[in-house]
Amino acid sequence: MKKFIFCLLSYFLLAYPCLQAQDRKVLDSLQKLLASPIHDTTRTLVYHQISRAYRHSKFDSSSWYAKKGLTLANKIQFKKGIAANINGLGTLELNQGNYLVALKYALEALKINEGLGDLGEIANTKNNIGEVYRLLRNYEKALQQYEEALVINKKIKYKLGVAINLNNIGEIYTAQGKYQEALAHLQQSLELCKELKDTRRVALRLNNIGEIYEKQNQNVQARKYFEEALALHNKIGNNLYQSVALCNIAKISLKEGKPDLPTAEKAYSIALKMKAKREISNALAVIVGIYEQRQQFELAFQNYKLLNQYKDSINLEEVDKQTKQIQHEYELSKKEKEIIVLENEKKVRIHAQQVQFAYTIAFAVGILLLIILMFVQYLRNRNEKKNQQILQEKNAEIISRQEELIAQKDVIDEQKEDLEKAYQRMLRNERKLEKTIDQLRNSEASIEKQRKELQIQNDKINSSIKSAHVIQQAILPYKQKMEELLGNYFVIYMPKDIVSGDFWWLNKVNDTLFLAAVDCTGHGVAGAFMTMIGNTLLDKIIRLRDIHNPAEILEILHEEVQIVLRQEDNNNHNGMDMSIICIEKPHEAVSRVTFAGAKQTLYYTLPEKAGEIFELKGTRKAIGGLQRASIRFENHEVELPKGSWIYTGSDGFADQNDEKRKKFSEKRIKDIIAQHQHETAETQKAVLEQELHTHMQNTEQRDDILWIGFQL
Repeated sequence: MKKFIFCLLSYFLLAYPCLQAQDRKVLDSLQKLLASPIHDTTRTLVYHQISRAYRHSKFDSSSWYAKKGLTLANKIQFKKGIAANINGLGTLELNQGNYLVALKYALEALKINEGLGDLGEIANTKNNIGEVYRLLRNYEKALQQYEEALVINKKIKYKLGVAINLNNIGEIYTAQGKYQEALAHLQQSLELCKELKDTRRVALRLNNIGEIYEKQNQNVQARKYFEEALALHNKIGNNLYQSVALCNIAKISLKEGKPDLPTAEKAYSIALKMKAKREISNALAVIVGIYEQRQQFELAFQNYKLLNQYKDSINLEEVDKQTKQIQHEYELSKKEKEIIVLENEKKVRIHAQQVQFAYTIAFAVGILLLIILMFVQYLRNRNEKKNQQILQEKNAEIISRQEELIAQKDVIDEQKEDLEKAYQRMLRNERKLEKTIDQLRNSEASIEKQRKELQIQNDKINSSIKSAHVIQQAILPYKQKMEELLGNYFVIYMPKDIVSGDFWWLNKVNDTLFLAAVDCTGHGVAGAFMTMIGNTLLDKIIRLRDIHNPAEILEILHEEVQIVLRQEDNNNHNGMDMSIICIEKPHEAVSRVTFAGAKQTLYYTLPEKAGEIFELKGTRKAIGGLQRASIRFENHEVELPKGSWIYTGSDGFADQNDEKRKKFSEKRIKDIIAQHQHETAETQKAVLEQELHTHMQNTEQRDDILWIGFQL
């Protein structure tokens, strides 16, 4: 039974070396197996798998289980268990930013796995060595290790290993700026991980693809991939890479000029908890950038000093030198072992020759014995000379090595002097920065005083504008009047600012209904003043002077605006675009509608012609300003049956752009009206407002919007 469990766990280690931490059932099963009476060799592999399960969420737990497994494997001299747990410790040290320790562990594991001839673990270990070189930015060596691992995994048909290697090669190409090659490798890796249903690695690939788009300043696409990755990491509780995804999202926000401090601080908090130096350093860099963008220089400087502490702990240049030293020692040790093996094989061959020769001597005559002894002595002398030559070559190699070490020491001393000078420069810069901070603090009181004064002025202005808004609302037709005169109607009224440059005017004179939709020059306060002028003049022309011809109303209004604004004297070109509709006998079976427009259009539908919309275009002439006298406003008359719909409004609706600068357009408005003409006023309004809201997402309103629809 114990032998069966051991074989099962060995297969588990080789075939599934990447248990996901989110698989709670597997972790519980391993804990139960650990508590049962199993063989020590099996126990070392169980410790290794539990360590892997905790690797990205609980660093201390992962480290404890790996060390426990390594101690037991060393005690029973179980090489497979030693290699597995050493490799796991190396990966943990790599995540903590301890690259030298990680490389030593990986090389030690590689030596054991090569001795065992375990191709799967050789590929896994080479991948870990490549990770160290990648993080040390030695991309040539990293790529070599990844490609060797990829060849092995393809040979043994290990899909997950292939997916890991493709991802890592993609990261090398990303670092080298070869984004198309990187994207191709990462997409292949992503598809394999999806096929294997490996959620954690799917999330990692999404993050890596997002980094490619971020480096190409395609921020929208990058944010999409980072947010998808974060959602998956949150789902499986992958703490370390939650920090990575949050940091990338905060970096995108910073580049877009929308600093997101809570997200960056959350990334830093998770990385600190995981003791991940690289992720801590990345999160601090984003936080420093946010405070600099906010001009909070004191906080930026405090975080910058903290960032330097972590950067100092990851001195890539020094680590790279020590890495080369470790690699050299590993290769030298490997060569020395090969020499010893060759010498032993040679001695065995010579001994075999001597034994065979001795058997021959037994059958030879006595005189030949002396000749054979002399020949053996000759062979011994020759071997001694060869051994002396080998020793001399090794001594020369040792002397050469010592000279290299002395030369390296001189270089290190020079670099130490350069670092000391750089440190002194940093101290001087720090003192300058402190002086600047003191100056900023001295000016802070003055700035605060100015801010309060500006706030008081702003409050007064806002109060005045709000009062103007109340006044402007008072001149607009009230709801009861609209329902009484129009019946089934809707109004979409969206000022760009608190007060608007658009308004509508509605009155009934005798049995004739007058409706005007007006778009004044400008918006905000300036536009609001024009609405007051327009409203007053319409009252004067239609109600006091009894002018009921729409074209004549527009002509008189044009002249009145020129007079009121003294446009012939002061070169003032303010005015308004508008449509005025005159409806005779609005409640009978057929009504006569007379329309005149100043750069505006009237749309209408007929109850018997579903899906069709008709239009009457206004004159290409505005109200107010200097206009050509030869252009006169014209009336358009049409008889409409009861149940017909009439629509008009300002150009703010059609001209509203989306985030790609594309206008909503009159055609789109007409298409919506045609599709919904037989529905209620409330439904038509809701559809138009929803379409406009969707169109305006991620952009600002550019003008006042007014749109009126009513049914005869």
